[in-house]
Amino acid sequence: MNLAFLRTGASRLMANASILFGAAVVIKGLDLVVMIVASRYVAFEAVGMAFLAESIASVVFTMGDFGLRTVLARRTARGQLGRATFLRALGLRGGAVVLCLIAVIAAIVQLAPEIALPLSGFLMAWALFHIHDVGRAVLVGQERFVLNASLGVLARLVGTGVAIAGMIGGWSLLGWVVGKLTAETLQLTSVTWFTWRKLPGSSRKASRSIIREGLPFWSRQTVDVLNGHLEILLVTLYLGLEGVAFFGLAARLLGAGLLVVSSISVVAFPSLARRRTEPLKWRHVWVVGLLALGMALVIATIGPWVVRLLFSDWTASGDLTLRVLAVALLFVMLYQPTAVWLEAHDKEVRVLVVNLVALPISALSLVLLVPVFGAAGAAAAAGIRTMLQAVGVIGQAAHLSRQLRRAGPRRSGKT
Repeated sequence: MNLAFLRTGASRLMANASILFGAAVVIKGLDLVVMIVASRYVAFEAVGMAFLAESIASVVFTMGDFGLRTVLARRTARGQLGRATFLRALGLRGGAVVLCLIAVIAAIVQLAPEIALPLSGFLMAWALFHIHDVGRAVLVGQERFVLNASLGVLARLVGTGVAIAGMIGGWSLLGWVVGKLTAETLQLTSVTWFTWRKLPGSSRKASRSIIREGLPFWSRQTVDVLNGHLEILLVTLYLGLEGVAFFGLAARLLGAGLLVVSSISVVAFPSLARRRTEPLKWRHVWVVGLLALGMALVIATIGPWVVRLLFSDWTASGDLTLRVLAVALLFVMLYQPTAVWLEAHDKEVRVLVVNLVALPISALSLVLLVPVFGAAGAAAAAGIRTMLQAVGVIGQAAHLSRQLRRAGPRRSGKT
């Protein structure tokens, strides 16, 4: 009976992960189509502006994140989230994001008035994305993965249609902006509606406030974002929007390699959050490691050919950047699921410490490598950072697993 239950649970996990993976592939594919159209009907630099907006949004809007995503998903999985807390979280995130948006748009108007309008439009769309992240986190905790994926794909399909029609119809970059705003508005509306309908009016009271509980996640995410997006900002400073386009496209292709691991991590999180006494299964780490190695080799081999086929402006320097980033992919695929396992076991502070240690080393390597090697230097710095993160969280997971195994017999004796 137990074996049958385990097989059923594993089958359901893989089915849900496959759904999320498929949805992510569709969304990434639609984004790629929009970028190809933009490079032909607007300018290749427009792709760089989109990546720059994404990096600015990630850095700035993290200030209004409060670590709510993981807190809400974990509380929902444990039956500790009701409508009042959800509304409080939504208002907290929305208010903070809007204040950050106003401040950053005011700064852009002063510093770069020539690109202020399209860049501000992209930032507004990213603000909506960060707000509906609250609802998506609750859907993850409720394990409503099919609904979550469907709403994302439908919104992106509509937005992609608007963006392509706008750019081909002569709206230039404004067409892309309107399409992205359309997609994020639709997703915000639909996600909030479906989340609200399933939430209970009251719930079991948690021991901490959502802000206090989210503080370690917030701190970790801030450090993680700084680690990950300093590269784009420095490439912009030294190489301009065209350099950002090369680095961003290479990083986006590498991101496609993460989709399998990310999908499984998201689906497994609610179950892991309810089973906090189980040690890490190292065979899973080995499987992920082999998968990561294979993915990195495939992308380093055929990735440059694929990008050249899609973007006529691609150069040999972009090939080098892509191949160096493939090494970083290997470490990210090990880091991400291990960090998720630690956070599901309430050990988010350990993940934060690892990222704090990596931050100064990452910043120093960026400052030294980007001026000399350009986008390839940023890729090498990303490889150094992700290696430190992967080694750090795997070490922390090993330590916690040993503690859980030693405590196992004592728990069994008590029960």
